[in-house]
Amino acid sequence: MATEQTYSICEAREKEMVSTKDGNITRRIGRFLKPFVRYSYQAVKVPNVPLLSEIFSHNNSQSWHSKVHFKGWKQPKKKWDEWIEKIAVKYVHKQNQAGICDAIMSSRYETQCSRDLVPGLVEFWCPKTNTFVFPWGEGTVTLKDVMILGGFPVLGELVTSPLLEELVRVEEEMKKIWKEFSKSKSKRANYGAWIKHFMVNENEFEHVAFLSMWLSRYVFPSLPDDIVGSHVFPIAAHLSRGTKIALAPTVLASLYQNLRLLKENAMASLEHQHSTMLNPNVRKIYHFKP
Repeated sequence: MATEQTYSICEAREKEMVSTKDGNITRRIGRFLKPFVRYSYQAVKVPNVPLLSEIFSHNNSQSWHSKVHFKGWKQPKKKWDEWIEKIAVKYVHKQNQAGICDAIMSSRYETQCSRDLVPGLVEFWCPKTNTFVFPWGEGTVTLKDVMILGGFPVLGELVTSPLLEELVRVEEEMKKIWKEFSKSKSKRANYGAWIKHFMVNENEFEHVAFLSMWLSRYVFPSLPDDIVGSHVFPIAAHLSRGTKIALAPTVLASLYQNLRLLKENAMASLEHQHSTMLNPNVRKIYHFKP
C-alpha cells in the first residue's frame, strides 16, 4: 500500500549566528520558506492585468508617477550634523536608553530617492492586505524591517502615552517657544530658524527641541513639510527622559497608509481621465502627496 507524501512549506537548517555585542558564535536552527510547487510549470502564471503605467501610456497622458512629490524625503543639513554631535556629548546615554541612537545617526547620511522605483512598487500594492502582490507571490515591509533598517524601537510605550506632571510643563514651555516663532521674520518654526535658536541659546529644553526636529523631519513629517510640528512635543518629552517609545509600529502604519493613498490617488486620476474623455466639462486635479 502506497503512502502519500506530505511536504512542508519550510525547511530547517542549522546556521551560525554571531552576537553583535560580544562577537560570540552560536549555532541555531533557522527555518526558511520553500517553494509551494515542485516544478516550474506548476508556478502561478503572470497575470494579464495591465499595470498603471501601461494604462496611462495607452491614454497618451503624462506618466502618472511624474506627479508624485516626496515631501517627507529629507536630506541632512550641515547644521543638523553639527547639532547631532553637540547633543550627543550631553545626552547620548538618554538616547541609548530610549533606543533611538541608530535612528538618529541614520539621519546624518544622504539617501538617494528613486522616483521610478517607488511608484513602480506601488503598482503592485494591495491596500486590503498591505502587501505587494507580485506575479511570483506576496511580500511586504515588516516591523523587523523598520527596526533593522530604520533603527526604530519595536517595544516600549505607545506614541500616544500621556505625560506626567513634570513633562506636561515641558510640553507647555515648548509650545510657548514654538508660538514665539510666529513673531519672527519667517513667521513659523522652520528648521533653519529652529536649529539656530537652540544651538545658540542653550537651555534645559535643548534636547527636547532637538528630538522634536528629528521627529518632525525624519520620523513623522507633516504638512507644511519644512517646519517643526508641535504634534511631536509629547513624544520628544518622553524620549528626552530615556523612555523607550515604540516608534516602529507607528512608522510602519504610516508607510502602509501612504502606499494606500498613493495607489488610490493614482486610480482616482485614471478614473478622472476616463470621465473627462466622456464629459469635457469635468475639471478636477488630483495631487499625489503621500
